[in-house]
Amino acid sequence: MVVTLNDKKIYISLLSFIVSFKQTLVSLEKDFEAAFSQISLTVTFGVYDKYKEAVEQLNQWAYEYYVLDNPTVEDVQYDALYQKVKATETTHPDWVLPESPTQRVGDAPLSAFQTVEHPQPLLSLENAFNLAELQTWENRLCKLSEGLETLGYVAEMKLDGLALSLIYEKGVLVRAATRGNGKTGEDVTANVKTIRSIPLKIPVNATEQTPPVPDWLEVRAEVLIPFKRFEAINAERLANNEPLFANPRNAAAGTLRQLDAKIVANRKLEAYCFSATNLGVLEGTQLHFDDAELSTVFPETLWQLQLALTAWGFNVNPVRKLCYSLDEAWAFISQQEQARESLPFATDGVVVKANNLALYKQVGNTAKAPRWAMAYKYSPEEAETTLEAIEFNVGRTGAITPVAIMQPVILAGSTVSRASLHNVGLMQEKGVQLRDVVLVRKAAEIIPEVMQVQVEKRPIDAEPIALPTACPSCETELVAKVEEDRIVNLICPNALGCPAQLQTRLEHWVGKKCLDIDGLGEATLDQLLQASLVRSPADLYRLMPEQLLGLEGFAEKSAQKTVGAIQASLQQSPIRVLHALGISSVGIETATVLLETFGSIDRLKEAKIEALQTVYGVGTIVAQAVVDYFAKPETQVLLADLTSVGFDFSKQAQLLSHSDNAPLLGNVYVLTGTLEDMTRDEAGEKLKALGAKITNSVSKNTTALIAGEGGGSKLQKAEKLGIPVLDETALMNLLAQ
Repeated sequence: MVVTLNDKKIYISLLSFIVSFKQTLVSLEKDFEAAFSQISLTVTFGVYDKYKEAVEQLNQWAYEYYVLDNPTVEDVQYDALYQKVKATETTHPDWVLPESPTQRVGDAPLSAFQTVEHPQPLLSLENAFNLAELQTWENRLCKLSEGLETLGYVAEMKLDGLALSLIYEKGVLVRAATRGNGKTGEDVTANVKTIRSIPLKIPVNATEQTPPVPDWLEVRAEVLIPFKRFEAINAERLANNEPLFANPRNAAAGTLRQLDAKIVANRKLEAYCFSATNLGVLEGTQLHFDDAELSTVFPETLWQLQLALTAWGFNVNPVRKLCYSLDEAWAFISQQEQARESLPFATDGVVVKANNLALYKQVGNTAKAPRWAMAYKYSPEEAETTLEAIEFNVGRTGAITPVAIMQPVILAGSTVSRASLHNVGLMQEKGVQLRDVVLVRKAAEIIPEVMQVQVEKRPIDAEPIALPTACPSCETELVAKVEEDRIVNLICPNALGCPAQLQTRLEHWVGKKCLDIDGLGEATLDQLLQASLVRSPADLYRLMPEQLLGLEGFAEKSAQKTVGAIQASLQQSPIRVLHALGISSVGIETATVLLETFGSIDRLKEAKIEALQTVYGVGTIVAQAVVDYFAKPETQVLLADLTSVGFDFSKQAQLLSHSDNAPLLGNVYVLTGTLEDMTRDEAGEKLKALGAKITNSVSKNTTALIAGEGGGSKLQKAEKLGIPVLDETALMNLLAQ
């Protein structure tokens, strides 16, 4: 083959191009590497292992902060790493770990909670109120143990919160559920993930001393809101013109049932764990139970188990003691009765549990409670203080209510300086005088009330309390209500002109159980009265948005929204309207039974006292109150005025209709005390939906009394009449059936 000069030139040119192209590629590769190395690590870690390490570090810092109360880094350092993790997850959504701190707040609110079944029932506890009852329980426990040693007891402060079941699979939180009826509860996993003291992932085998985490673990916990946080939440609600929570437990219950996890996160719930159960072993995706295998990997005593929970990163009840005898447990109970006043959260007793976990299976449970545990309940907290003054207030019916102004005293974790004396008759019966030393308590640990005067401590300068002769609001002469030659109450007769009566009537009218009008809180109503825009409930329906713009807290949009809510309330049920009228002794339940009988308010106002007395649950006093109310000239004026703004009093009440085979048709229930997983109103609605009637007082016609904590006089009357008493577990079982 002959290679010409021209061929050589072509070859050399081609070779030169190839060399040049290779150099260009090398240069581009270096430029690319340099550019890649400059990408900010705040956008992505770039390496999955580094991302996992960052998540573990954040969880460790959170554990030190929220559980150990011993932060080791500044907030700015935590926040910087958190933002890196968040940015990485945005870039690599497939990397997101379930235990990542970014998963503690859900993205979208839920539409409803799902009902789930507990792997093991969450039972109630039996109560003891003295040492003798605890000793009886111990004797019974020893008889049932059949030779097994109790190994002592664990005594721990009974936290006044909400019970939770937490399920962990391979150390990862997969489900959290409320107690519910003990057998089933509501899935609140998204909300519970916002609680920083609950680990999303248990650090498995962190040290050689840490017991191995079971494949499936159920942890029992109590959720609550500390006092300081509770006060801050109520202060915020007050500023936003929202109803205040009655106590920390109600606040925690309301929070945990929020459908928006972001609201839950903002309220900063706390959780304290007290026990756990090894549910079984996973083989692939199958869960099986092997007692021999479980016993080798799980603590043998409750105290060891609680130490394991601490090692696994849980916040364990901080007020507890391992006791080797019941006498030692009683000493702990006695010691904590005073010490609990300084605790940052609400408590109401001490739970004493057998320490030997093997006993739990052997002695078992009753229908509603474990035999291996007993709750000692403290009596309602009481304290002595000095009465400094009496303030007389006017209610919506014109009744004068005396309120004791006292030197501040701490009750159930909060400072109290005002307490109810209910009415002037009761005040005189107690013999209260100014500067007296009085005993105060919180009824059901909620409402402060004066219990009695410590007469033996009465100071020399004590002086009797002069009853008012004129209304403290409108200065109208008061009318005394006398029974058996003594004053039982004082009444302001100026029903239409008394500002205090009008204010409280309006507050009642717009309340949740009545017309339920959003945007009209106490402060707004006060402004409306001061501006002379409202003189009766009917005037609310004449308000225009531009009139509200002159009031504090209203802009154009909020003014229109409030007026819209007022107009929408014209469509409320006649039952709510009847309740809103404020007839003495006619609450929502009585309003319901009255309209079940008479159909409409128009027909009710024409009813004679004899016809009213035939209504089930309506006695002579209520019947007379209804007749007297509709006979008043001012009532006729009010009803005519309400008719002119759009109310139709001939409207038939839409009542629940029940077939003859409704499961609770003909049954009559009374509810008392505080229920754990629902309000009494909610329980009543569920029972009525099944055909039952709900009344306020126990009688021989009552089917059963449903009693929560603090049943009081109704419980005593039911026991006296032999009426069955159902606790909350029995109620839940009834509803479930």
